[in-house]
Amino acid sequence: MTQKSQRLELRLEQSLVNIIDDWSSRQIDSPSRSESIRRMILTTTSKSDGYAFRSMKFQILTAALTPGLAAFISDDNVFAWQHSIYPFHDHQQEYWAEPFESYFEVNRQMIEELAKFLDDTWLKSETITFYELEKTLQAGVVSNWDRSKLIDACRYFFLRKMFDDNFWQALLQRGNAPNEASVVNQAYDRFAALYLG
Repeated sequence: MTQKSQRLELRLEQSLVNIIDDWSSRQIDSPSRSESIRRMILTTTSKSDGYAFRSMKFQILTAALTPGLAAFISDDNVFAWQHSIYPFHDHQQEYWAEPFESYFEVNRQMIEELAKFLDDTWLKSETITFYELEKTLQAGVVSNWDRSKLIDACRYFFLRKMFDDNFWQALLQRGNAPNEASVVNQAYDRFAALYLG
C-alpha cells in the first residue's frame, strides 16, 4: 500500500534556500527543491551515525562469502562495498546503496564523473596514463579524489570489465603510473581479500 504524501508549505530565509540549491546542483540528477529537502531530511534523520550503512555493508560482504548467496553478488560489487565505492549503474546494487550515498568514500557523483571521462576517452580511441588522469581529476569540478580512491575506482571499473586490455595497459604504463596502481588489472579473489572478523 502506497503512503499518501502531504503538501507542506515552508518559508525559508534566502541563505537556507541557497544551501538547498547548492546541494541540489551537486547531485547527478539535479533534484527539485522539494525533493532536495526530502533527501536531506532522510539523510540526517535515518542514518546520522552511519550505523545502517555499516550494517548493510557487513550484510552484503557476508552474503558474498556465503555458499548459495555468493553467486548473486559479482566481484566488482563485492569490491565496491569493500572499498566504499558507490556501485555504478547496477540496479540491484544501487537499490541497496542509494539510501547511504553520502557514506561512500567514492560517491555517486565522483564515480559517474570518472566513468564518463574514461568512457569518452575510450570511445575516441584515445588513451590516458594514470598520472595524466590524476592531474585531470585534481583540476576538475570534484576535488575529493586522492590517489588511493582513484586506484580503487579504476580497479572497480576493471572488475566490471569496462574498456579493453589496451586501454588498461596504457593507463598503467610503467613510468606513467605509481607502483601501487599495479593492482588495478590483477585478478580478484574475494575469499582472500575479505576479512570480516
